[in-house]
Amino acid sequence: AMAISCLFYLFVAFSGYRTFGNATVPDIISLYPDNVFLAVGRIGLALNMALSYPLHSLSFRNSISVLVLGRPALELSNKVYYTLTYVLLIITVVIAMTVADIAVVLSYCGAIGGTALAFILPGAYYYQYFNEKWHPTRAMAAFMSVFGIMFMPVAVILEAMK
Repeated sequence: AMAISCLFYLFVAFSGYRTFGNATVPDIISLYPDNVFLAVGRIGLALNMALSYPLHSLSFRNSISVLVLGRPALELSNKVYYTLTYVLLIITVVIAMTVADIAVVLSYCGAIGGTALAFILPGAYYYQYFNEKWHPTRAMAAFMSVFGIMFMPVAVILEAMK
């Protein structure tokens, strides 16, 4: 399934670049002429975003609750639960309304989330799970996590400098 998804994404990316060449922009939909097919695609994309927001906000709210309040969101009182929900909703809506180019948001997500998913978390999980005294792979896992922690601010700074 992952290989098929990867091939599909590569096909779409290659098709977009092949169609527009160096004029390709982050929002490739804006380069196509307005027609019925594009309108259907835009409606589908809008529905996808609107209907997937509750799924993403569920994990976002729970993660913030555990990090900030020290317990899962479902264990909070109603007042705190709804306050947290509305605050996070307002923050995300303000970001969505003020950022004109989604590529900016995605680049920061890649700089922060990509670094964490590719370097920090796998190394930290391996280091914690395989707790033998000394092994070269455990040392490499620790190095990978430390490298990710040091590289993440560099990636964010490089994005800010664009």
